[in-house]
Amino acid sequence: MSSSDISDEHRAWVAELADPRTRRAARQKLVTAGAVEPLLECLKSHNESVVWAAVESLGDLHATQAVGPLVGLLGRGRLAFDVCEALTRITGQNFGTDAKKWREWMSSNPDLRARPLDGGLHARPGIAGRRAG
Repeated sequence: MSSSDISDEHRAWVAELADPRTRRAARQKLVTAGAVEPLLECLKSHNESVVWAAVESLGDLHATQAVGPLVGLLGRGRLAFDVCEALTRITGQNFGTDAKKWREWMSSNPDLRARPLDGGLHARPGIAGRRAG
């Protein structure tokens, strides 16, 4: 899916991630909608707050398709601890901030089936109690 395939509604919510006054509500809307593709696009943003919101949201969604892009962020040192936490929620694995170990794990798990620590997507924690950026 390209950025041109993202719905206008999702595009509006993504734009709201840049504003600290609307970020929490926008994250909640994107997670509730299961908007993985728009969130993956956000990982490319130059706005660190937008990237953080996407990392947190992808972790909340247990989005296995985000593992590769998140490991890529980890390899560049961006938001390392937040990325590590999201990867752990998605995969059930914990290699800390060691991008090399994450890449090794990815190569031995090409299907990237999530084994979340908290029981899966239906048991994901609510957003309201999490810190908002």
